[in-house]
Parts: sequence; structure tokens; C-alpha cells
Amino acid sequence: SDSSCHRPVVLMAHGFAASSTEFFLNPPESSPAFILADAGFDVFLLNHRVSTYSRRHVSLSPDDETFWQFTIDDYARYDAIAVVDKVLEVSGHDSLHWIGHSLGTLTGFMALAGNPEYNGKV
Repeated sequence: SDSSCHRPVVLMAHGFAASSTEFFLNPPESSPAFILADAGFDVFLLNHRVSTYSRRHVSLSPDDETFWQFTIDDYARYDAIAVVDKVLEVSGHDSLHWIGHSLGTLTGFMALAGNPEYNGKV
């Protein structure tokens, strides 16, 4: 909606062996995603590959060994950048706030270190 263009954007990235649900599992008054949304932020939740909600692949099955052949560098080099681009496209904004927990923080820092052109976007 038009009103979302005026709301600051926040992207939340979860920790290792978790999913985006870590940001909204508690009651709304103590869940970071709901607190930020209620405070006027347009909240996006990232699910790293192979989390509960990110196990689909265009050609591989989780039963395939090659499905699991990736590193944390891939999260930062490809996934984080792709998600930032998509969130900015969907939101219509030029920049966003990144909130990470554990692995989510690390991949954010790694993505920015490897792609300095994104430092003004995040």
C-alpha cells in the first residue's frame, strides 16, 4: 500500500539452526517482529537456506547431497544480497535496517564487507 512507502523497512535475519519464527514466537508484546511492526516499521523476515521455511530448491531435493553443499560465504555472497535487493524492490525504499541474531548478524556483516556498494543501502 501507499502507507508502506512511508514506513521504515527492517529486515530480520535469524540465527544458526533456527528460522524467522524466533522473531515472533512469543506473545506480540514481547516478540521483536510485532514490536517493530507496531512501532511503524515495515518488517521483513529472512529465512536462511535449509531453515524450516526455505527448503525448496528449483532443481534439488533435501535428500540430494548437493543440496547441502554450501557455506556461510554463500549466505553472505548470494543470499543476503538477493534478499536485500528483493526487500528494497518490494518496499519501494532505497535502504533498510538489518537486524540479525547470531548467524543473521554475521551474514549481514559479511555481505556488507564483500559488497561495499550496499553499505548505503543497509
